[in-house]
Amino acid sequence: MRCFSGGLLIIFIFVFLSGCENKQNDEIIDVFFENGLIYTMDNRGTVSESMAVKDGEIVFLGTVNDGEEYKNKAREVVDLDGKIILPGFIDPCTKIMHKCFADFCVEGVKDIDSFVNIAKNEVKNCFGKDICVGLLVDPSTLFLGNHRAYLNDMKQILDRVSTEKAVIIFSMDGKFAWLNSKAFEYFDINFQTPVPWGGEICLNNKIRECSGMIYGNALDLVTMINGREDKIMSGFLDWQSKLNSFGYTSIMVLPDRGFSNLSFDVLKNLEDSGKLNIRVRSANIVKNYDSDIEKLAENSEKYNSDMFKVDSAKIYINNIFDERGLLPFIGPFMEKSYADKLSYWESQEDLNKIYAKINSKKKRIYADYDNLSATRISLNACEYAKNNLPNDFRNVIYSFNGLNENDIPLFNEYGIIPIVNIVSSNTNIGNLQNKNHFSVNEQFKSIFMSDLDSDFKVAISLNFPDNSILNPFEQIQMFVNGLPVNIRKDSIKMKQLLENIIRGYTLNAAYSMNIDDVTGSLEVGKFADFMILDNDIFEKDCKNICQIKVITTYLKGNVVYKNK
Repeated sequence: MRCFSGGLLIIFIFVFLSGCENKQNDEIIDVFFENGLIYTMDNRGTVSESMAVKDGEIVFLGTVNDGEEYKNKAREVVDLDGKIILPGFIDPCTKIMHKCFADFCVEGVKDIDSFVNIAKNEVKNCFGKDICVGLLVDPSTLFLGNHRAYLNDMKQILDRVSTEKAVIIFSMDGKFAWLNSKAFEYFDINFQTPVPWGGEICLNNKIRECSGMIYGNALDLVTMINGREDKIMSGFLDWQSKLNSFGYTSIMVLPDRGFSNLSFDVLKNLEDSGKLNIRVRSANIVKNYDSDIEKLAENSEKYNSDMFKVDSAKIYINNIFDERGLLPFIGPFMEKSYADKLSYWESQEDLNKIYAKINSKKKRIYADYDNLSATRISLNACEYAKNNLPNDFRNVIYSFNGLNENDIPLFNEYGIIPIVNIVSSNTNIGNLQNKNHFSVNEQFKSIFMSDLDSDFKVAISLNFPDNSILNPFEQIQMFVNGLPVNIRKDSIKMKQLLENIIRGYTLNAAYSMNIDDVTGSLEVGKFADFMILDNDIFEKDCKNICQIKVITTYLKGNVVYKNK
């Protein structure tokens, strides 16, 4: 075996592993892999030459010579022929159910008339449905320069799409929805409908009608869209195939307001039928209600297997309307200012108690927020829970847009791991060499460039579908292209940086999902979740990382994808 400490592949150290380091080889082995480089991504940076798998678990990692007895008892021997094995990628924050749930998606539209024409054609195809559901990928692009349409005219605009069928359009992040007149009737929402705390129904007080947009917790009013099980199932199977083709073996599927829990039953049915080829974790949205925590406990008991488990709470720390967000964008058209409602929580104490209550049940919290002040609110709640609970736990912060570097030590102390996306959205592979078409996460870059050996754990998400790039090697390429030239030319620093990034996609992501005891790195006793690559990412020219291809993906020792 060999180790690369701090990301450096220093030397080969051939060691004879004792029987306690590898499981005893007294039975037939399913598959033996040899003649390649196996980057385990364990905490020691171990690199092996061969690996043995039995009953879905890794039973041996080591040199070819040490693995000879395993090879002799293997049903199948795979000659890697110099190829590379990495642990299966893990996405700790994906919303793939959104596209599975919707009837159509509108993307890249920059004017209202084009939007209406596209949506009208899509709605015509919604045969036999009481309501047609769409997704709008980039609303800020559509409404740029036409703010009033964003708030005051959307019902009229969607009435141009259809006056006969209910139409609802969700933003991709699940924070907004736009309804036509029929949809307001369908959901029984009107001028006098009570609004949940942390939400808003935009109104036109002059004519005493809803103006067309709802946001925040008001989306709880539109969750009764049923009868889409078959669509969700076929859509998920399609996305599952795509993810497997990029080496993914585990994902965290996070819900958003407006998307029902139908996906839970669909995933359970796929597992029961043997069609679930990716490990899934999910969460319940928890607001300031005991009933939400009771529902989380109910679903945690109902969906509780290795392949599919509901084991977390998703909490919205603040709304997106603040000095950094959309309040200035739509504020002039709001009848009631949202400035006094930046948080979904009425007080810090209120949030503290919810954190402690959820953590006391040994459930993780996924905190969704948008700015630095919300980071501090969440850290305060984590500190309160940590100081008032005897058990150890870990929480997660995502939508990671604000961090005071002085707070970094607190993340490890409070059991928190942030989830980041390393490049901006609206990027495409055709513009990889043009820096004007994308931007890297500057804060993520500065943290890792300042201390490549930092113990600060960061999990990396594709941020799909908010980010249109599904291939992680393309995202890594974009990030690398945004680095200073002197770093890209320094092979030692590049290897260190790439090791940190790959850990963000593997072991750290597994840690955030509390599955690092069974996956995320290749170690004896863990599941055989891994991919075979055609090229070594740590040795590949940094200009050509995007060209790396996944040859085969394994989940629990079984092939779930093979490049034909």
